[in-house]
Amino acid sequence: MEVQLSFAEFIEMVDTGQLEAKGEYIGGIFYPNMPTSAEHSNTVAKIITELHEKSLHKNYLLKSENSIIFGEDVLSPDISVLSGYDKRSKTLPKSEHVKLLIEVSLSSLRFDINTKVSIYASFNIEEYWIVDLNSDVSIET
Repeated sequence: MEVQLSFAEFIEMVDTGQLEAKGEYIGGIFYPNMPTSAEHSNTVAKIITELHEKSLHKNYLLKSENSIIFGEDVLSPDISVLSGYDKRSKTLPKSEHVKLLIEVSLSSLRFDINTKVSIYASFNIEEYWIVDLNSDVSIET
């Protein structure tokens, strides 16, 4: 169920643990995440493992399904590669920490392309990959 909140209300609910579900906050509306399939979860785990094996974790912070602030939107990409963010911080990472975002899409491809691409582009995210589990092709923007 979508819930309309101000950005300040949303951040306060996140910071105080009042949200009962993970999700994304876009344009003043909180969209709870749907449960993920085994195929989606296993693909995310495989990509994280491959990035870890390539030693990306030595220079960057690898995160999975964690919230990132983009202005007054808060999105939770499936995988994020961050730089300059202290993992001990008590605040959420922001767009300027992002080096790479990866979305794994089984049923969310239209939303990932139509909504997220424009948000990420407006914050100059250098690399954004979409892994479409319904196709043999991955989309890199």
